[in-house]
Amino acid sequence: MKVILKKAVPGIGKQNEVKDVSDGYARNYLIPRGLAVEAKTGQLKQLQTVKVAEVRRDDWMRDRAEKAAQKLRETTLTIKARTGPDGKLYGSVTAHDIAHRLEEEHKIQVDRRRVGLHDPIKSLGVHTVSIDLLSDLSVDLQIEVVKEN
Repeated sequence: MKVILKKAVPGIGKQNEVKDVSDGYARNYLIPRGLAVEAKTGQLKQLQTVKVAEVRRDDWMRDRAEKAAQKLRETTLTIKARTGPDGKLYGSVTAHDIAHRLEEEHKIQVDRRRVGLHDPIKSLGVHTVSIDLLSDLSVDLQIEVVKEN
């Protein structure tokens, strides 16, 4: 029996794949648990529409990420921080601070978990941080931490 997988099933396939499985496995396990539906003409057409929409969305996301990457390559982000008399920062610059500043100043939305900052920045100067825009698209961003007046 041909089925369309609604969720990924280990050993069978990924979501939205059409697979040929035994009738008993489909009727007794996959379909009752909501893991699959029988592949009929209507469902196959709907699956094709969903796949086309996914391709369009992925292309749009890639285009948007490429534009953001180009803008980030040309940008040096300046962050003002309070320092003590010896030049040490009172606090630190975190991934949240970087993501917030990018959105505030450059209108680029980046999730703080995608900012490749292993440890918070605790010193003045120029630092390089990796920003993961997509799973296969990463950009190095220059961050300059300066003394606040």
